[in-house]
Amino acid sequence: MNVRDIRDFLEAMQPTRQMTGGIKSPRDFGEVVREVESLPMNEPLVKLFEHAGLDLRLPNDWYVLMGLFAEFLFDPPMKPGARAKWERPNARWLKRDLEACLAENRRSNGERLCEIMKERFPRRYDSKLPAKTILRWIGEERISIKTLRRKSKASSEAKKI
Repeated sequence: MNVRDIRDFLEAMQPTRQMTGGIKSPRDFGEVVREVESLPMNEPLVKLFEHAGLDLRLPNDWYVLMGLFAEFLFDPPMKPGARAKWERPNARWLKRDLEACLAENRRSNGERLCEIMKERFPRRYDSKLPAKTILRWIGEERISIKTLRRKSKASSEAKKI
């Protein structure tokens, strides 16, 4: 399946007026989440959230996931020719990518986490880029790995409850 197939599918699946009523309260959102979790046909959606390191119970994570879809669908593909110049990601992306890697690899040290970030997000981090450079950027942005590790641990313990 390519991008054109996905766009055609989305166009064919235009929601009806009943489906676009919107979510008017947190209670409505909770009902939507319960329905998504309870129906077996939504299992791929739940797996998608888990794979992206997102929580489908958080409304902001839905926005993040939709943003990733939009970036994938509507960013023009790279044309053949010289490699694009790689730019350093902003602090928000660094922190988000680090949090996603920490969720699965809490015991890894800083350099190993940067290697994992390069593997998981190759569009943002060039494979030839040294892990120490990414680690330096994280430090320059004053992003604390220890603090993120604690938050990741606390959120995983909260999910168990």
